[in-house]
Formats: sequence, structure tokens, C-alpha cells
Amino acid sequence: MRLWVALLLVALLVVQLDAQANDDDFSEFEDIEDESSQAPKPQSGEFQPLRQPAASAEDFKEDVFIEDEDSENPDVDFDHFQDSEEFEGHDSVQNPQSSAENRVNQPQSDKSSDLKIKTVPFHLGNTWSSYYMELLMLGALVIYFMNFLSGRSRNANIANAWLEAHRSILESNFALVGDDGTVEVQSHGFRKEAEHCYLLWCSGRQFVEGMLVELRMIKRQCLVGVIGHMMRPSSDQAIFQLTLDAMEPMVFCLVSRKSSTQKFIKDFIDISTYCPDRRNLPDKAARELGDNFVVHSEIAEVTLSILQDVRIVSLLAQFKDLVELLHISDQYSPEKPNSEEIKLKRPKIEKTILLHVNLPGRGRASDGDMEGVTDLLKLCLYIADKISRLKLSKESKTKADKNRQKTEEIHLKYTHAQRQEMAQQRREERIRMERERILAEDDPEKQRRLEMKEQKRLAKKNTPKLKQMKVRAM
Repeated sequence: MRLWVALLLVALLVVQLDAQANDDDFSEFEDIEDESSQAPKPQSGEFQPLRQPAASAEDFKEDVFIEDEDSENPDVDFDHFQDSEEFEGHDSVQNPQSSAENRVNQPQSDKSSDLKIKTVPFHLGNTWSSYYMELLMLGALVIYFMNFLSGRSRNANIANAWLEAHRSILESNFALVGDDGTVEVQSHGFRKEAEHCYLLWCSGRQFVEGMLVELRMIKRQCLVGVIGHMMRPSSDQAIFQLTLDAMEPMVFCLVSRKSSTQKFIKDFIDISTYCPDRRNLPDKAARELGDNFVVHSEIAEVTLSILQDVRIVSLLAQFKDLVELLHISDQYSPEKPNSEEIKLKRPKIEKTILLHVNLPGRGRASDGDMEGVTDLLKLCLYIADKISRLKLSKESKTKADKNRQKTEEIHLKYTHAQRQEMAQQRREERIRMERERILAEDDPEKQRRLEMKEQKRLAKKNTPKLKQMKVRAM
């Protein structure tokens, strides 16, 4: 609301200044017209050049000094239009009788065309209309700065409201809330990574190594982000990432149907490796959740164990418009797959539970809305306890182990092929350098010896190896 009020005030200011500038644009023309109307009008007639009589030698014997008013007052500006000697035929306007006599004596070929003097207005001066671009740029900078301050303050207020609503739950489940990475924790709150990103680390819970809470909010501090949000509305997000101490081998993902795309699958190495196919929900869960979600699961037993839990399904059905992703995996890697880089080292994997939820309000969340989403944090902690205690059957565990063993073999084959390729490239580079060294030799005899040595080495390398067997005579 403040942004639209500021825009309206700036627009009104520019319109008012432009109107005043348009009223004053022709004021100087009126002054010039008044001066021109008071000045005497010249008589109509043709200006003819005057023939001056030839000067005699006696005229130049004496020095003549002409004194006029300009010499007495040098500070007075010289006016060319008032100078009688500036134009030829100027005296004919002042003395019509003498001009008539001269006109008779002059031939027709010496007559010149009419000399028309136009009154040229002086510079219009500096008006507000000359600086409208600067005014618009200044207004844009003021609006951007005001939006930055208001957006930063708004994001900070949302983060503080979320923390105040969930502080009691966090303090009752974790021994340390708000670790800032120092030896002595100074602040037990969010750590600001950016103006729209806040992090909160919690630790000290059974079965859980730690939990990272990340608030990814709309870039309200950026005017471009605000305009983009108006064109394509989005929501603030809260991401819960729990790292477990131990869990059974499994990969499970419950994701909203609109987010389950090929790009989403490629972003997660474990999903693209173990369960790239989408599957529908079980019948009991489908009645509660509808068609909002799809499942990527490696083992069917894990799917039934999670989606047949009444508490989990009821909370997911309550917040089905806010939940974006529930990811449970013992092969989760925070690194994004990149096919361009040759990775001989296997990426680091973690036993992780991820829960992505949207904050209510569709980008217009209020402080009171944070109280209504505290059950999502309780859901995340409940799932962590359930997965830590879950034990798979012998068949399911054997299937999961075979999948991981197969993945490990594929990775080893891939890395072995990459090592062979790199070794071949090094050999070719060494041979190329050796040939260049031979060709660079100036001595023909030395060059011949090096070539023979290289040929012997290649012949020895290509000769098959034979085993020698010694037989004793009887």
C-alpha cells in the first residue's frame, strides 16, 4: 500500500511541474513581442547598396578620430542592429530623399534583393520541462530505495513472527536452538543469509543429528522481484531438513503433482537413480489427499507404512494446499548432478528428511497466520521419529541392498572408464611431446638415434609376452 501511495504522489508532482512549465514556456515570447511592438517600424522600400565616392589622397593626410558613445561607455554591449554601418543601404531607410537620388544614379545590375531582418528570440531559459528525464530517474531511485527498506523490514517481520510462533515447540524438542557457529552462542535466532533468506540450526535430539530450518521468502526488497510477483504470484517457503543418525535403506518422495516434472527428478540424484517413475497413492490415502500428490518410492512397504499412518495422512490432508514436498532418503546428496564435469569421486550422501511447505497467504502472510502452521513442524518431527524406528522386512531390505550394490558397480565402472580415458590422454600427450623433441633436434645423427630408440620401445611394447617353461630331463 505504501508503494502505491508513493507512486501516486510522484506522478502528481511530475504532472503539476509539467503544467507549470507549459504555462511559462511562452512568457518570454510575449515580452519579445511587446518590445518589438514598441520599436519603430522601418519604412517599406528596397535596400540598395550605396556607391561611395573615391577617396582622394588629401583625405588621408590627416588622422581622423571618431568618438561615439560606445567609446565613452565601454561596458555597454555593442548592438549590431543599431549600427548604421553594419549593413549596406541602411541609410536609405533613415534618409529616403538621399536614397532616392542614389537609386537614380545606380544601374539596375547593382540593385540587391530585399534585406529582411527577423527578430530572433533569446534562449527560453531553464524550465522544469527540460529536466523531466532527470526527475523521472530521481523518482525511480526514491521509489526503489523506499521499496528496499519496506521489503527488508517486511521479510524480517515474517521471520520473527514464524520464530515466535514455533519457539516453544523447538525449545521443547531440541537442546540448542539457533546455533550461529560460534563457541559461545550469542543469538538464539535466525541467521540472515540474504534479505530474503533466513537460516535456523537446531540440534540436541534423539535419533536426529540436527535440523536446519530455511525460510525462503519473496524478494520484497527488490523492485523487480515485486513486479515479477505481481505478474506471477508465488508464496513464501519454509524448508525443514533433518539429518538422521540411522535409518533403513529407502528412498521415498511425496510431491505435488504440478511440481513432479522431469526437471524436478533430475535435480535429485537419488530419485533419478532409484525411483524415477511416478506412482499413484494407495486407495486409502487417495481418498483423503485426492489428486494433489504423486509418489516416487523405491520400496512399496515404505509407501504403505507412511501413507497408512492416520496422523500423517490427516495432517497432509489438512495442509494439502501448502505441502510441496516430503522426501525421505538414505542416499540424499545436496549436490546437483552436472554431466559436464567428470566426477571420479562419489558425492557425499546423507540420511535426510526434507519437508517443503508454503506459508499461507500467497505472498501476503500475516503474523497471525504463523500460529496455524505449527502442526507442520510437529509432523516433520513425528516422521523423523517414525522413520528412525522403522524396520523393513528381510525381502525389502535385500532388494534395497541389491539396488545400492548395483548402483555402486555402475559407479565403479564409470569411474574406471574415466580413469582409462584420462590415462590414454596422458600417454598420447607424452608421445606427442617426445616426437616434437625428436623433430626439434638439429643434429641428424642424434635425431636418427632417437627415432631408432622410439621404434624399439614401440616394438617391445607390441610384442606379446611368452612364458618360458623349463623341462627336466628324466
